[in-house]
Amino acid sequence: MSTIQNPATNGKFMLVDTQAPRKPLPVIVRAAEGENRLVFISDPGGVAAEQYRIMRRKLVERYPMGGAVLMTSPGSGDGKTLTSTNLAWCMAETGVPTLLAEMDLRNPSVSRLLGYQCESSGIESVLGGGEDPENIIRQVNRMRFHVAAAGRITPNPVDLLAGRQIREFLAWARQNYKWIVVDSPPLFPLSDALELTSMTDFTVLVVRAHVSPRVLVEKAIEMLGPHLQQVIMNEGTECADSSYRYASAYYPYGQRKK
Repeated sequence: MSTIQNPATNGKFMLVDTQAPRKPLPVIVRAAEGENRLVFISDPGGVAAEQYRIMRRKLVERYPMGGAVLMTSPGSGDGKTLTSTNLAWCMAETGVPTLLAEMDLRNPSVSRLLGYQCESSGIESVLGGGEDPENIIRQVNRMRFHVAAAGRITPNPVDLLAGRQIREFLAWARQNYKWIVVDSPPLFPLSDALELTSMTDFTVLVVRAHVSPRVLVEKAIEMLGPHLQQVIMNEGTECADSSYRYASAYYPYGQRKK
Protein backbone atom coordinates (compact mmCIF):
# COMPACT_ATOMS: atom_id res chain seq x y z
CA MET A 1 0.00 0.00 0.00
CA SER A 2 1.52 3.31 -1.07
CA THR A 3 1.13 6.88 0.11
CA ILE A 4 1.01 10.34 -1.39
CA GLN A 5 2.04 13.53 0.31
CA ASN A 6 -0.53 16.26 0.86
CA PRO A 7 1.33 19.36 -0.41
CA ALA A 8 -0.68 21.61 1.88
CA THR A 9 -0.17 19.77 5.15
CA ASN A 10 2.65 17.26 4.60
CA GLY A 11 0.20 14.62 5.81
CA LYS A 12 -0.06 11.20 4.21
CA PHE A 13 -3.09 9.75 2.48
CA MET A 14 -3.75 6.04 2.11
CA LEU A 15 -4.05 4.86 -1.49
CA VAL A 16 -6.14 1.75 -2.07
CA ASP A 17 -7.64 -0.26 -4.89
CA THR A 18 -11.06 1.07 -5.87
CA GLN A 19 -13.21 -1.91 -6.73
CA ALA A 20 -16.93 -1.19 -6.50
CA PRO A 21 -18.94 -3.63 -4.36
CA ARG A 22 -19.75 -6.82 -6.28
CA LYS A 23 -23.13 -7.33 -4.62
CA PRO A 24 -26.02 -6.02 -6.79
CA LEU A 25 -27.37 -2.83 -5.26
CA PRO A 26 -30.88 -1.38 -5.19
CA VAL A 27 -31.04 1.33 -7.84
CA ILE A 28 -32.61 4.76 -7.43
CA VAL A 29 -33.92 4.71 -10.99
CA ARG A 30 -35.53 8.12 -11.12
CA ALA A 31 -33.42 10.02 -8.67
CA ALA A 32 -34.72 13.40 -7.58
CA GLU A 33 -37.63 13.60 -9.99
CA GLY A 34 -38.85 17.18 -9.68
CA GLU A 35 -35.89 18.21 -7.50
CA ASN A 36 -34.33 20.80 -9.77
CA ARG A 37 -31.67 21.92 -7.30
CA LEU A 38 -29.63 18.89 -8.34
CA VAL A 39 -27.94 20.55 -11.26
CA PHE A 40 -26.87 17.33 -12.99
CA ILE A 41 -30.57 16.52 -13.40
CA SER A 42 -32.04 19.95 -13.99
CA ASP A 43 -29.35 21.49 -16.21
CA PRO A 44 -26.28 19.27 -16.72
CA GLY A 45 -24.92 21.60 -19.39
CA GLY A 46 -25.51 24.79 -17.42
CA VAL A 47 -23.24 27.18 -15.57
CA ALA A 48 -23.77 25.61 -12.13
CA ALA A 49 -22.86 22.13 -13.38
CA GLU A 50 -19.75 23.53 -15.05
CA GLN A 51 -18.67 25.12 -11.76
CA TYR A 52 -18.74 21.68 -10.15
CA ARG A 53 -16.69 20.28 -13.03
CA ILE A 54 -14.11 23.02 -12.51
CA MET A 55 -13.92 22.12 -8.83
CA ARG A 56 -13.68 18.42 -9.71
CA ARG A 57 -10.77 19.12 -12.03
CA LYS A 58 -8.93 21.09 -9.35
CA LEU A 59 -9.45 18.36 -6.75
CA VAL A 60 -8.38 15.61 -9.15
CA GLU A 61 -5.25 17.56 -10.07
CA ARG A 62 -4.33 17.91 -6.41
CA TYR A 63 -5.42 14.42 -5.34
CA PRO A 64 -5.07 12.20 -8.43
CA MET A 65 -5.60 9.03 -6.40
CA GLY A 66 -8.84 10.31 -4.88
CA GLY A 67 -9.65 10.33 -1.19
CA ALA A 68 -12.24 11.09 1.46
CA VAL A 69 -13.46 14.68 1.44
CA LEU A 70 -15.30 16.11 4.43
CA MET A 71 -18.04 18.57 3.46
CA THR A 72 -19.13 20.93 6.21
CA SER A 73 -20.44 24.45 6.77
CA PRO A 74 -20.47 27.05 9.53
CA GLY A 75 -24.17 26.46 10.27
CA SER A 76 -27.39 25.01 8.94
CA GLY A 77 -28.98 26.41 5.79
CA ASP A 78 -25.69 26.98 3.93
CA GLY A 79 -26.42 24.42 1.20
CA LYS A 80 -23.92 21.84 2.46
CA THR A 81 -25.91 18.69 1.70
CA LEU A 82 -26.98 19.95 -1.71
CA THR A 83 -23.37 20.81 -2.53
CA SER A 84 -22.16 17.41 -1.26
CA THR A 85 -24.69 15.59 -3.42
CA ASN A 86 -23.91 17.63 -6.52
CA LEU A 87 -20.16 17.16 -6.02
CA ALA A 88 -20.50 13.39 -5.57
CA TRP A 89 -22.67 13.22 -8.69
CA CYS A 90 -20.05 15.23 -10.58
CA MET A 91 -17.26 12.88 -9.49
CA ALA A 92 -19.26 9.83 -10.56
CA GLU A 93 -20.16 11.45 -13.88
CA THR A 94 -16.74 10.44 -15.22
CA GLY A 95 -17.25 6.79 -14.30
CA VAL A 96 -15.18 6.96 -11.12
CA PRO A 97 -16.54 4.88 -8.19
CA THR A 98 -17.94 7.48 -5.79
CA LEU A 99 -19.72 7.15 -2.45
CA LEU A 100 -21.80 9.85 -0.79
CA ALA A 101 -21.81 9.07 2.94
CA GLU A 102 -24.36 10.94 5.03
CA MET A 103 -22.97 11.75 8.48
CA ASP A 104 -25.27 14.66 9.36
CA LEU A 105 -27.29 12.28 11.50
CA ARG A 106 -29.16 14.92 13.48
CA ASN A 107 -30.65 16.36 10.29
CA PRO A 108 -30.51 13.77 7.50
CA SER A 109 -31.84 14.86 4.11
CA VAL A 110 -29.87 13.03 1.40
CA SER A 111 -32.56 10.44 0.65
CA ARG A 112 -35.21 13.15 0.38
CA LEU A 113 -32.97 15.17 -1.92
CA LEU A 114 -32.45 12.15 -4.16
CA GLY A 115 -36.15 11.31 -4.15
CA TYR A 116 -36.26 7.99 -2.35
CA GLN A 117 -37.14 6.70 1.10
CA CYS A 118 -34.98 4.49 3.30
CA GLU A 119 -37.25 1.50 3.90
CA SER A 120 -35.53 0.46 7.09
CA SER A 121 -32.05 1.04 8.46
CA GLY A 122 -29.44 3.41 7.11
CA ILE A 123 -25.86 4.35 7.79
CA GLU A 124 -26.62 4.86 11.49
CA SER A 125 -27.15 1.09 11.74
CA VAL A 126 -23.71 0.47 10.24
CA LEU A 127 -22.08 2.93 12.62
CA GLY A 128 -23.93 1.28 15.49
CA GLY A 129 -22.17 -1.96 14.64
CA GLY A 130 -25.09 -4.13 13.61
CA GLU A 131 -25.37 -3.76 9.83
CA ASP A 132 -23.21 -4.61 6.84
CA PRO A 133 -22.42 -1.51 4.71
CA GLU A 134 -23.47 -3.22 1.48
CA ASN A 135 -26.97 -3.72 2.89
CA ILE A 136 -27.68 0.01 3.08
CA ILE A 137 -25.95 1.26 -0.09
CA ARG A 138 -28.11 2.57 -2.95
CA GLN A 139 -27.00 3.14 -6.55
CA VAL A 140 -28.08 6.31 -8.38
CA ASN A 141 -29.36 5.96 -11.96
CA ARG A 142 -27.13 2.93 -12.61
CA MET A 143 -24.09 5.19 -12.35
CA ARG A 144 -21.00 4.43 -10.29
CA PHE A 145 -22.55 6.83 -7.79
CA HIS A 146 -23.50 5.07 -4.58
CA VAL A 147 -25.20 6.53 -1.51
CA ALA A 148 -25.05 5.55 2.15
CA ALA A 149 -27.88 7.65 3.58
CA ALA A 150 -29.32 7.84 7.07
CA GLY A 151 -32.56 5.96 7.66
CA ARG A 152 -33.69 8.01 10.63
CA ILE A 153 -32.76 10.96 12.82
CA THR A 154 -30.17 10.23 15.50
CA PRO A 155 -30.62 12.83 18.28
CA ASN A 156 -27.20 12.26 19.90
CA PRO A 157 -24.77 10.81 17.33
CA VAL A 158 -21.50 11.80 19.04
CA ASP A 159 -20.63 8.23 20.01
CA LEU A 160 -21.41 6.98 16.49
CA LEU A 161 -19.18 9.63 14.91
CA ALA A 162 -16.26 8.90 17.22
CA GLY A 163 -16.45 5.13 17.53
CA ARG A 164 -14.57 2.22 16.05
CA GLN A 165 -17.34 1.37 13.58
CA ILE A 166 -17.09 4.64 11.68
CA ARG A 167 -13.38 4.09 11.14
CA GLU A 168 -14.12 0.58 9.92
CA PHE A 169 -16.82 1.91 7.60
CA LEU A 170 -14.48 4.49 6.08
CA ALA A 171 -11.76 1.86 5.70
CA TRP A 172 -14.29 -0.30 3.83
CA ALA A 173 -15.27 2.70 1.68
CA ARG A 174 -11.63 3.41 0.78
CA GLN A 175 -11.27 -0.18 -0.41
CA ASN A 176 -14.32 0.14 -2.67
CA TYR A 177 -14.41 3.74 -3.93
CA LYS A 178 -11.96 6.25 -5.33
CA TRP A 179 -13.86 9.23 -3.91
CA ILE A 180 -15.83 9.33 -0.67
CA VAL A 181 -17.83 12.51 -0.14
CA VAL A 182 -18.75 12.77 3.55
CA ASP A 183 -21.71 15.05 4.22
CA SER A 184 -20.91 16.01 7.80
CA PRO A 185 -22.85 18.08 10.34
CA PRO A 186 -22.32 21.87 10.44
CA LEU A 187 -19.48 23.07 12.65
CA PHE A 188 -21.76 25.15 14.87
CA PRO A 189 -23.31 24.99 17.40
CA LEU A 190 -22.11 21.40 17.99
CA SER A 191 -18.72 19.81 17.43
CA ASP A 192 -19.79 16.62 15.63
CA ALA A 193 -17.95 17.53 12.41
CA LEU A 194 -14.60 17.93 14.15
CA GLU A 195 -14.68 14.24 15.09
CA LEU A 196 -14.50 13.44 11.38
CA THR A 197 -11.52 15.57 10.37
CA SER A 198 -8.97 13.01 11.55
CA MET A 199 -10.71 10.29 9.52
CA THR A 200 -10.83 12.14 6.20
CA ASP A 201 -8.14 13.53 3.92
CA PHE A 202 -9.25 17.15 3.63
CA THR A 203 -12.22 19.45 4.18
CA VAL A 204 -14.36 21.61 1.91
CA LEU A 205 -16.24 24.40 3.69
CA VAL A 206 -19.57 25.49 2.16
CA VAL A 207 -20.47 29.12 2.87
CA ARG A 208 -23.65 30.88 1.82
CA ALA A 209 -23.01 34.48 0.84
CA HIS A 210 -25.06 37.07 2.74
CA VAL A 211 -26.40 34.28 4.98
CA SER A 212 -23.46 32.66 6.79
CA PRO A 213 -22.40 35.03 9.60
CA ARG A 214 -18.92 36.36 8.90
CA VAL A 215 -17.76 35.67 12.44
CA LEU A 216 -18.74 32.00 12.11
CA VAL A 217 -17.02 31.70 8.74
CA GLU A 218 -13.80 33.10 10.16
CA LYS A 219 -14.05 30.87 13.22
CA ALA A 220 -14.72 27.82 11.02
CA ILE A 221 -11.63 28.51 8.90
CA GLU A 222 -9.56 28.90 12.06
CA MET A 223 -10.93 25.70 13.60
CA LEU A 224 -10.32 23.59 10.50
CA GLY A 225 -6.80 24.94 10.03
CA PRO A 226 -4.60 23.10 7.51
CA HIS A 227 -7.23 20.39 7.00
CA LEU A 228 -9.30 22.95 5.07
CA GLN A 229 -8.62 22.64 1.34
CA GLN A 230 -11.40 24.63 -0.34
CA VAL A 231 -14.10 27.15 0.49
CA ILE A 232 -17.14 27.10 -1.78
CA MET A 233 -19.11 30.33 -1.88
CA ASN A 234 -22.75 29.50 -2.40
CA GLU A 235 -24.27 32.75 -3.61
CA GLY A 236 -27.59 32.10 -1.92
CA THR A 237 -29.63 33.33 -4.86
CA GLU A 238 -31.68 31.35 -7.32
CA CYS A 239 -31.57 31.09 -11.10
CA ALA A 240 -34.62 31.13 -13.31
CA ASP A 241 -34.86 27.33 -12.99
CA SER A 242 -34.68 27.61 -9.18
CA SER A 243 -31.34 25.82 -8.96
CA TYR A 244 -28.72 27.42 -6.77
CA ARG A 245 -25.88 29.26 -8.49
CA TYR A 246 -22.37 28.73 -7.20
CA ALA A 247 -19.73 31.40 -7.46
CA SER A 248 -16.44 30.56 -9.08
CA ALA A 249 -14.80 32.25 -6.10
CA TYR A 250 -13.77 29.17 -4.18
CA TYR A 251 -10.21 29.34 -3.02
CA PRO A 252 -7.68 27.23 -1.15
CA TYR A 253 -7.07 27.61 2.54
CA GLY A 254 -4.81 30.54 3.35
CA GLN A 255 -5.59 32.45 0.16
CA ARG A 256 -7.80 35.44 0.79
CA LYS A 257 -10.46 36.33 -1.69
CA LYS A 258 -9.66 39.69 -3.29
